[in-house]
Amino acid sequence: MYPLNNMNKHFFLILTTLAFLSFNMKGQTKFIERCKWGTSGFHAGYKSFCKVTSSRVLGWTRVIAYNRTLPELYAMALSSGKNLGVSKILFEIKEPQKLSAKYCFELHTPPDLIREMFPIMVQILDNQHPEYISSLIERDGKTVLLITDNLGYDIIPK
Repeated sequence: MYPLNNMNKHFFLILTTLAFLSFNMKGQTKFIERCKWGTSGFHAGYKSFCKVTSSRVLGWTRVIAYNRTLPELYAMALSSGKNLGVSKILFEIKEPQKLSAKYCFELHTPPDLIREMFPIMVQILDNQHPEYISSLIERDGKTVLLITDNLGYDIIPK
């Protein structure tokens, strides 16, 4: 067996991500069905980052995030790829430590859905994590990301 050098690790990560891209969930919208996406857990040896770039599929665009927490993924999706900043994330949940797990996420969208890329990302995250509700709200004149438990009660912004 060959040791995993940086090139082999990168190739392995791409293969792992592509394997997840074929995964389909029930109840997807027509937009999600036309995209290719996948998630996986933490990948050791990779820095935490996210970006929007061109896909290897002609004319498609992709969102890629490595080793990001669920709040960071929601922040990216709800702010349309802008850097919202971790300091602008509020939690109103019983067990916030559950949100410290890191994930890798990749979404490929066709040219006609590029404007819908981040709403599609939010739908995918919502489908995968129905136990949470995320939204952008105004607090003290600033836009912040609020993540709450999906326990059936209303949270009134302060």
